[in-house]
Amino acid sequence: MKLFLPIFSMILVMMINVVCDIISGNAPFSSFSISINNGILYGRLIDVLNRGSEVAILAIGMTLVVSVSAGTDISSGSVMSLSGGLCCMLLAGYDVTNVDTYATPLWLGMLAGSIIGAYTIQAITTTLYALGVSSAQVPVFKAIVVILIVVIQSEAVKAYFKKLSAKKAAAKEAASIFRSVR
Repeated sequence: MKLFLPIFSMILVMMINVVCDIISGNAPFSSFSISINNGILYGRLIDVLNRGSEVAILAIGMTLVVSVSAGTDISSGSVMSLSGGLCCMLLAGYDVTNVDTYATPLWLGMLAGSIIGAYTIQAITTTLYALGVSSAQVPVFKAIVVILIVVIQSEAVKAYFKKLSAKKAAAKEAASIFRSVR
């Protein structure tokens, strides 16, 4: 029963291809044909495999990372989304003609992510295990900590703490002036 939806979706896509072939005047199963020209494979299925190979490699890599770490790895998903966003920007042509524009931010992000992943997340995991939290609950606590870190780094929270420290400084200055007057 778990495989019903994927198999149904694949059959539906195949039926749509057959219908599109018939509508366009081609043979009913011409979308599934594969030919060899000059030693190179051609066809819609080969195009699908070529286009999907990058995603398949990333999926296999994420599967290995998750299976080795015995849990969810936050960094691999964010790197995939950042890479996808960068590719979309390059394809859409946001005045970016090469990847060198993003080289420095990507290297700094990779360095920061590595440091966070190596020290912070591992320290959180070790602390949670030491506190007796079960391995099924650890990802929830890690997610909460990561969300808190992101919230603390936000501009609104930084502005709030800046105002708070300015109020404390003003209160200290007022207290020192009051003491000097007495």
